[in-house]
Amino acid sequence: VRGGDGVLAAGGRVWLKINADERAGLTGVKSPADALFKLFSSPGAPEFAAITDGSRPAWASDGDRLMCYDLAELPGEVVNPIGCGDSASAAFASAAIEGEDLFEAFRLALGCAEANSLTEFPGSFDRATALNLADEIAMKEV
Repeated sequence: VRGGDGVLAAGGRVWLKINADERAGLTGVKSPADALFKLFSSPGAPEFAAITDGSRPAWASDGDRLMCYDLAELPGEVVNPIGCGDSASAAFASAAIEGEDLFEAFRLALGCAEANSLTEFPGSFDRATALNLADEIAMKEV
């Protein structure tokens, strides 16, 4: 991520969803927990930040709480991972705007991303599958 610090410097209500490569570029830190700590320790810290890393656990924080999400076991093989991040970002924003707790909104977002990986067309997934997968994602406070 180049110029990502510019997004944070802009201030305001920022919800940040980044992947592992973007985490490295934005923070220079390998550990997701340490990267979130660094984000929330910097000027212009976001309101909420989440980090995905493919099929590995995802992480999220609001600056006070730190959550780790163990993804659900997929009911089939990954068909196409393209669009998973976009699906997650869109689902998260939609749920958050509707007033869902941000940590729960991110769990739903992860279910949508996993459901997307089961389809050929990027950014397309079965809603029921996404909801079932989200329900199976273990969220634990660290």
